[in-house]
Amino acid sequence: MSTSSGPGPDPGAAGQDRPGGELPAEPARAPDALAPEGSDPQHGPAGRRPPQVLSAAVLGFVVAFFLLLNAVVAFAVTRALGPLAAVIGVVYLGLTALNVVGAVQAVQGRSSVLLKTAGTVTVLLGVLSLVAALAQGRFDLSALFSVAVGVGIVVLLVQPAAKRWFGAR
Repeated sequence: MSTSSGPGPDPGAAGQDRPGGELPAEPARAPDALAPEGSDPQHGPAGRRPPQVLSAAVLGFVVAFFLLLNAVVAFAVTRALGPLAAVIGVVYLGLTALNVVGAVQAVQGRSSVLLKTAGTVTVLLGVLSLVAALAQGRFDLSALFSVAVGVGIVVLLVQPAAKRWFGAR
């Protein structure tokens, strides 16, 4: 009498032709054989975004958020401090837009120029703000944060992997 319940394969028969029920092994391939054409096996495929670019873009979005907050505060105190606060608000708003557009372009692989420019301007404004605060006898932690993030953006985008990725596009 047969114990088979249907026309399908017998579950007890799996691996009968191999000792111990092992599955056939995949053939060994050289690492270069797995890499797509036009890619660098040591640094990943040319189409894959390097982590440096993504990190720089995230930093661009983060600094843009804080610049936007500073712009809103500058516009809010314009009545009390005068037109200089409005000018500072416009500068912060422009730098916010530069960071956002630069980060989007970097993530899409179009260009790193805008984000590097935004990072550099962020560093310069941060240094200027830090010097002004120190001249008044106080320390501005947000200015130091701006300097650090701006430097981080530029340093990440000039890494060889990021340069290669933008160069290949």
